[in-house]
Amino acid sequence: MEGMLINRLFHAMEERCYNKMIWISHTNPDRVEKFLLDHPYILKDKLHVLRNFPPLSWGCALHKPSVHPMKVRVIYVGAFSNKTMYIKEFAEWVSMHSGRIVWDIYSHEFDSDTVSLIQKIDPRNISFKGYIPYRNMPYIVSNYDVGVILYRGHIDNYRYNAPNKLFEYYACGLDVWFPEELTSSYKYITNNSYPKILCLDFNRLVDYNLEELISRKGLIYKPSKYFFENEYHDFIQDLIA
Repeated sequence: MEGMLINRLFHAMEERCYNKMIWISHTNPDRVEKFLLDHPYILKDKLHVLRNFPPLSWGCALHKPSVHPMKVRVIYVGAFSNKTMYIKEFAEWVSMHSGRIVWDIYSHEFDSDTVSLIQKIDPRNISFKGYIPYRNMPYIVSNYDVGVILYRGHIDNYRYNAPNKLFEYYACGLDVWFPEELTSSYKYITNNSYPKILCLDFNRLVDYNLEELISRKGLIYKPSKYFFENEYHDFIQDLIA
């Protein structure tokens, strides 16, 4: 409760400064539009989009012609709670494949009930690994085939968001699977290239064919272009002008 009060206090102080600011940024155009609806008195020219991309050093992915021939190695990194994520649904789908998929979870923000849940569903093929220091992430993530995003999209903050993990997984050469509720991520869906970025209905995972999801047939290799050095170039030029 105290944390919420402090947050509201700082937000109120921030709002008083908006008219004095010359640059206000959000991580995607949807959030810019939502911000303008809440603050219609702010000049639109002050609003900019600056996405949260990883650094170029994360572009360490190898040219992978296919995923692992025997097992599809899936990773999840981040806060971990079945209350706000499709964890139970995804764990049951992993278990359904009887060892064809292995799923490793790395998190330092989780609840014990959720960890117990996945351990009960499939302790052989689902592993809770604990915490990864951010600087070590590309070296660990790049050992996997697929990075999964699990938000249920129960609030606008998730629906109108392309999560950082989407770009981080992708930078390391992984396919990315995200729930259909995350509408601001749709623009990053790939069509004729790999690594793939795919939108899935996590309420109907049984309808998907794993071999089709991971297939590279007819696709060209196209590595990520989403790095913060590219994104911030114009911003830096404006600062030094």
